Amino acid sequence: MQTFHNRPVLQAWQTAVQEETRTRPWLTSFLLRQSPHLFTRFTNYYQQLLAAPRKVRRQLGAGLATAALLLALSSAPAHAATITVTPNSSGIANNGRCSLVEAIINANNNAATHTDCAAGSGADTIVLAGNTYTYTATFGTYAALPDITTNITIEANGATILRDNSAPNMRLIRVSAAGTLTLNNATMTGGNTILASGAGLSNLGTTTLNNSTITGNTTNGRGGGIFNSGTLVLTNSTISGNTSNNLGGGIYDYTGTTTLTNSTITGNSATTSGGGIYNRNSTISLLHTIISGNLSPAGSEAARNTSLAGTILTLNHNVLGHSGLTNAQAFSGFTPSGTDITATSDGTTPTTLASILNTTLADNGGPTFTHALVTGSPAIDIISSGGAGCILDTSTDQRGGVRGSGANRGDGACDAGAYEFNSNQIPTAVTNLLTQTTSQDPPPPFSPCWLPCWPLSAGCASGDGGREQGSRGVGLTTSPKPQGFPKPLGLFV
Repeated sequence: MQTFHNRPVLQAWQTAVQEETRTRPWLTSFLLRQSPHLFTRFTNYYQQLLAAPRKVRRQLGAGLATAALLLALSSAPAHAATITVTPNSSGIANNGRCSLVEAIINANNNAATHTDCAAGSGADTIVLAGNTYTYTATFGTYAALPDITTNITIEANGATILRDNSAPNMRLIRVSAAGTLTLNNATMTGGNTILASGAGLSNLGTTTLNNSTITGNTTNGRGGGIFNSGTLVLTNSTISGNTSNNLGGGIYDYTGTTTLTNSTITGNSATTSGGGIYNRNSTISLLHTIISGNLSPAGSEAARNTSLAGTILTLNHNVLGHSGLTNAQAFSGFTPSGTDITATSDGTTPTTLASILNTTLADNGGPTFTHALVTGSPAIDIISSGGAGCILDTSTDQRGGVRGSGANRGDGACDAGAYEFNSNQIPTAVTNLLTQTTSQDPPPPFSPCWLPCWPLSAGCASGDGGREQGSRGVGLTTSPKPQGFPKPLGLFV
């Protein structure tokens, strides 16, 4: 890891990034996706702008730092389409407002099927501006949203995807066998199905949930929160308060693969088996995860169908069960082992549920609700700093709180679950980017023609793009206009 010592450049960087993310909070996630190389490009462009003739610098009305940030972003490698959704726009209407439904359809079709939204193109990113997206009708397979059939990332930025209480029975989202979904910083709630499994999410393809919460979903099928028969990865996420009137209150996995890392599964229930998770001929891996406070007649916390081949791998440093249950009541078809803490009455560390975590899903900071750990919880500081998932100044919890980096930053080690106890410092785009390695080949030289919507720079006429400046130039070599920068950024006036 390198340390950057040019204080004037560092201060300019901090000013530009803080100002842009303050006025456009959704920009943070885009900046983070550009790390670790964005700062290197910024530095090169900022130093070139400082050396540019005064006439050019005067014409950059937005300031050198902001101009350098724009150029750094503009010269990022090309990406697929970014589709920005209008706040609170949910359904389909030709009204000039891009809805989440329309955005998913465009991304699936790799086209501008709905002209309210940008066209899809390859592996698209859909950007939400927080807010709540409420659904009263289905647009997918028994689902509020259209089925995901291609590679789509949804940057929810704290948005809630909600089925209205008056709506017909439906799940929230379904990922088809051909689909790949990455969902970041979202809450999914209110799904309610009779026959369809997975009231919150049904995954037949590949789904990754990061820093998200699935809560308050109910099914008469299987998987109150999630049904999985594909590949499912949850990191820094919470599955809470979901119900199955069958199997798998939180998660039901059928012939799939599920990996839970630094996640919390609590408050879920199933009327038959597997209040927290249920495994039917699948592989479920648990790493630094809490499964405690779930309810079912068999395997309240976790259950496996022993007549089939499935496996529940408790890899290390999980907290499982609570002292209101015996091992036999909490676990069915598997036995925790190794470095796992079993908090059951006959486990390794008997602990009441209230002494493990706060049973109320609450706003503890960050974009989504979480279950806070409580003082003395056995989940606290059980993962050594520097180990997997506990990297100094880098690892964060679901809220974005720093893990295991000292006072007010998760203490000296990391906790199991989605919430880091005693972490009061939420990193910004600035601190996150500056903790990354900044080594990279320099970006293309600055061209004053790359500054859309600012006054045209010396020697640059409309449409010149990357054309050589010749005798009208400003003394800087020009390069082709970079591609791939998402237009809805807002830096383009």
